[in-house]
Amino acid sequence: MWGVTDNSEDPDSSIGDDSEEEDSDEDGVYDDGNGKALNRRRREKDLIRLSKVTERLVESDTPLDPTNELELAAGACLVWDPNVVVEVMPKFSLLVASALVEICGIAGSIQRGKIGSEPNNRGMMGGFDEDELAVFEMNRGSGTEAEKADGVVKEYAAGLFGVEWVDENAQVEGWEVAVGVLHRVKGGREMSGKLLTQIELTTKERVEKLLEYCGENNLEDEASEIAASFAERLSGTTSYGDSLYFFALANDRFSLHNILTKLTTSSLLYSTPSPAAPSLDPVLSNLLKTPTSITSPILRFELSGYATLRNFYESRDNGDHARAVKALVAVLKSAGEKLDGGVYDSDWDSAVEEWMIGVLLGELMPYINPRKRYLGMREAMDVLKVITDFECVRGEVWRRAEEFLQRVLAHKDSCAAASGSAGNVNGMTESGYIAGSMISSWESVRDGIDSGLVAPATSTIPQRAWDWRDAAEGWKVGDIIRVVRLGIAKIVADAWLLGE
Repeated sequence: MWGVTDNSEDPDSSIGDDSEEEDSDEDGVYDDGNGKALNRRRREKDLIRLSKVTERLVESDTPLDPTNELELAAGACLVWDPNVVVEVMPKFSLLVASALVEICGIAGSIQRGKIGSEPNNRGMMGGFDEDELAVFEMNRGSGTEAEKADGVVKEYAAGLFGVEWVDENAQVEGWEVAVGVLHRVKGGREMSGKLLTQIELTTKERVEKLLEYCGENNLEDEASEIAASFAERLSGTTSYGDSLYFFALANDRFSLHNILTKLTTSSLLYSTPSPAAPSLDPVLSNLLKTPTSITSPILRFELSGYATLRNFYESRDNGDHARAVKALVAVLKSAGEKLDGGVYDSDWDSAVEEWMIGVLLGELMPYINPRKRYLGMREAMDVLKVITDFECVRGEVWRRAEEFLQRVLAHKDSCAAASGSAGNVNGMTESGYIAGSMISSWESVRDGIDSGLVAPATSTIPQRAWDWRDAAEGWKVGDIIRVVRLGIAKIVADAWLLGE
């Protein structure tokens, strides 16, 4: 067909009605091993059909109806009238018009825009851009025709983006066909990127397919936008793992920190892992069990504090106190990173917020026992450093820690969200607490706690080895620090006496 349109072949040479000739070639069509003979035979059959249709139209006693725009358009297409193809046919069928534009473009009867960086054949005029060439009237008309032709194909492709399934059985979506069409149009790659970010992200499978396509075509910005949009779409669910995974793909550290700060806060409020192990979604469960498999360094860092705190609670309740102490001290050190040297550095990245220090020291109190020696000398020195830096900073840092401590003590008799509702990360959307908001700031967390969005109570009673708050009613941060300091002093004194 292409050969006919650019006059490189004579259709009469391939016309034939001899069925015996057709049958005689059946045995030899694969002789070359590449199927070229078969393709040539199919091409000849297509040319025969085209020739017969054209002859029938020409020899017909009934002329085209001049009042019927569709008949006139069809007739004009047979003579490859570019104006009809790009301006009239789209009114009747974008699919047919787009196909004609591509066929005529290859045949050379319609001007098309150049795709990518093609060789410049303008000689000495190659240094001028399109606007400069227009001054010399060297591109008059051609640009307009090419733009109109490409516009037809782009309009057809844009329509495909709105089609959910082209073939549902084969799981082929409209956008997958559309991007293939746009690959053959000047500026199609840029258009694909814009349209891909506007597709409704209804399923995880669709998002993963979109991200795979973006990765293969170097559309990094579009991939980040799609991943972030889907992560925010998960805001009304308890799919923490998926939220973290897609925010990590979007390199959105802020949202990752907000989600994990909320989960850490919820766990400290109830002195138990939140959500409980049976309620963890599979993705988050896998992230916690195999942290080395996490490819994103940002996610690995931000997850470390929450994962270590869960490790502490699980070890405490299982009776593995040596492991529990090491995990708790590690969380304390992380919370004290912004206070290193007694100077508060708000720009320093830390997986755990500094206003959690008072409550973390409260969790440590049951282990400050010189006789059982849960706390070794190294851990004792690490804890003392955090306390010293914390006391030196005072001010707003101390005030926030005090406010959080009072809310944790107030939640002593509340039931943890073992069913998973307490960890409804994005349940905060009801009050504007979306993933990208300032959840990690104490003021936002405080409002979330007071409104019941950060950790709503349930009827489920958590199973703990103990609750450190049983003997701490009415305590302040200063009271907890004095108890911890006194206990560590006794541990150090015993170590000196024993020559350790």
